[in-house]
Amino acid sequence: MKPHALLLGATLAFGAISPAMAERVGVLVFDASGSMWNQVEGNRTRIEVARDVVGEYFTGRDASVPLAVIAYGHNRRGDCRDIEVIAPMGRAAGATLAQRLRALTPRGMTPLTESLRQARAQIPATAESADIILVTDGLETCQGDPCALAAEFAAEGINIRAHVVGFGLSRTEVQALSCITEQTGGRLFETNSGAELAEALREVSAAVAPPPPPPPEREAAFDLDARAEAGFTYRIRWRGEARFVDYMGFVPRGANGAPSSPSFTTIGGSSQRPNNPASRRAPAQPGEYDLIIRAASGGIIARQAVEVVASSMGFDPVGSVAPGSQVAFVYRGPDQASERVVIARPDDPPAQYGPSWSFALTARGRARLRVPTEPGEYEVRYLNANRTEVMFARRFGVGVPFEDADATNVAALAAQAAAATRAAPEQDNLPEVEARFRLPEGVPPGPVTWSAVPLDPDLPPEAWAPQDASVVGEGRFAPGRYRVTAIAPGEVEFTADVEILPGQENVFTVQMVPVPEEVRHESPLNGNWRLFMIPPHGNPTPSIPMLDISLRREGMSGPITGGFTALPALLGAQRAGLTGPFTTARLEADGPLRLTFCPCEGVPDEFVISMRPYGVGFAGSFSAGRQGARSALWPADLPLPALDPLREALHGPRP
Repeated sequence: MKPHALLLGATLAFGAISPAMAERVGVLVFDASGSMWNQVEGNRTRIEVARDVVGEYFTGRDASVPLAVIAYGHNRRGDCRDIEVIAPMGRAAGATLAQRLRALTPRGMTPLTESLRQARAQIPATAESADIILVTDGLETCQGDPCALAAEFAAEGINIRAHVVGFGLSRTEVQALSCITEQTGGRLFETNSGAELAEALREVSAAVAPPPPPPPEREAAFDLDARAEAGFTYRIRWRGEARFVDYMGFVPRGANGAPSSPSFTTIGGSSQRPNNPASRRAPAQPGEYDLIIRAASGGIIARQAVEVVASSMGFDPVGSVAPGSQVAFVYRGPDQASERVVIARPDDPPAQYGPSWSFALTARGRARLRVPTEPGEYEVRYLNANRTEVMFARRFGVGVPFEDADATNVAALAAQAAAATRAAPEQDNLPEVEARFRLPEGVPPGPVTWSAVPLDPDLPPEAWAPQDASVVGEGRFAPGRYRVTAIAPGEVEFTADVEILPGQENVFTVQMVPVPEEVRHESPLNGNWRLFMIPPHGNPTPSIPMLDISLRREGMSGPITGGFTALPALLGAQRAGLTGPFTTARLEADGPLRLTFCPCEGVPDEFVISMRPYGVGFAGSFSAGRQGARSALWPADLPLPALDPLREALHGPRP
């Protein structure tokens, strides 16, 4: 839960006002859209200046006049419904309001009209007059009509004045919003510095006051846009009275239910904490659908129309590469369970491909594969889970000249998907930020391979991975959270989760990840085990069984013997049931379990299981060559433990 959400609960409990007491009230609407990261004076960004100035306004205003605070654009990029009541109507302390404001991080759009509409909804019916103060650095970007809404305000019975404080806007842009003030009797300000912004707020402070909180909603509401991309997974936040046993997901337009599937299933979680947000995969076929929550008893709690549009998928250009080399193939795809990135000849059927391949779910948009040693023309392909369909592909040359005339790349595909599913960001584009990464002091000097994977779900999906190794990693990033990884000489790995933001010095030292103190493994090693691949946070796919394993150890410290049986998810249905012994099997004194084996036929690299104790089982990695997946090894006769803590142990903290 966000800090300001906790504070909001405290205000509801102790600081709310009775509508009967509200003679004059006010609402402040604060712009936290992505363009607030632009600079306004010196080296300071608009958001930094506005936080300070509006925070001082909160502490210096007449606290006897009730005030509500609304902000927009601070939770999600490209979402025109990203509007939130930061403080309900009340006489909250100015320092408390300033603290809530400082917790906002600009990210999204500028829905002026809907924000003003929600500000009006905050004004109690008993108010004799009300002032709405809009502080904005941009015009409407969500197809609303603030002028028409201002006319509605003017036609109402109570005295509602709407003031507009343009911050960093040109004079022409400020005048475009004059219709709001002209129709409501409010004041219009053009400000381009902190001092001008403070003066504008002082001039309208006599008219400021807020309304009471809205009644609790009985119907759930979703934060998904009106469009979704076919086959892609979305983390959807809902609001209302739904329970963990109720159903949520996509159904045909007008329908009230659907067969259980990744697109429509129970919300899950517990009676005290149902999953919110919940991940759902949009239907694979474009068309008209509804996103619904259906009670376990059968009644519909909430319904929202969603148009599922065709997906934008593909690979970055490859060109020509050296025979037998390792190549990083960058792609944009849905990344669902058992979907694969493979290399094949252009005329090969879908199920026929080379020995080097990767699970898309763990590759996360960047699959490193070894290309064939035989020169010629090949295809990198993205296969569906059953390996019956090539969902998209790109040709390239191995050891031969190859000219790729197609200019499509992953960045263009991501932009195309955003344009198809969300409003155009226009002025709300977040400025890219420079960031630098370095290793700790004492690490031997040498070339380092850097990469960074975005952690925020609304960041562009492609990873940052410069081709040239360097001692210090440098790049430009959209603001947000990233997992940075560095591979130093000797294959020594460093990693860190960082938040890159404008207005700060984005220089980070990437540390080696300390090995956490694990729960001591107390169960005997002897017996039957099952290896599961554990998907990352936010992916609705359940754990995937990969191998059945038998182990036996002589005494407490003797040699370990055993073997494996391949399950369909590992080598496909044709080779399911393949068995063999382990090449090596050992449990180190400090806890790590290491097993290696080779199915051999058609697989060039040895499989490696490297795990540390976790509860009554083990957790770690399962890899072949440079490809790997986070996995758990668990007694075959016991159910897996709760997935959320297991994901935390394997993938790090939940984004």
